[in-house]
Amino acid sequence: MATEIRRVTFEEFAADVAGFFDRVTHDKETIVVERGPGNLIVMKPARAAKARRRKKTQADHEAFLASTGSWGDVDIDVFLKNVYESRSVASRPPVEP
Repeated sequence: MATEIRRVTFEEFAADVAGFFDRVTHDKETIVVERGPGNLIVMKPARAAKARRRKKTQADHEAFLASTGSWGDVDIDVFLKNVYESRSVASRPPVEP
């Protein structure tokens, strides 16, 4: 089913922005707003984004299980001390006005 493209002037659009927004989002209508010769914008509904997930493989599962306990030999107190020390050191040059 082809939808008709509606052309409106900028003034008409500016007088009822919310109404045109509803037409585009709810009624799936495409609207062309014209403001002078050659100045056009097209408003049309966007497609819903699909979640792109890759199917997990057996190798992924095995790699996950192999990583179990990999931080077991880390001294947590020393690690946290090093993290907080590194946060207190300025890593960027000072900003000059």
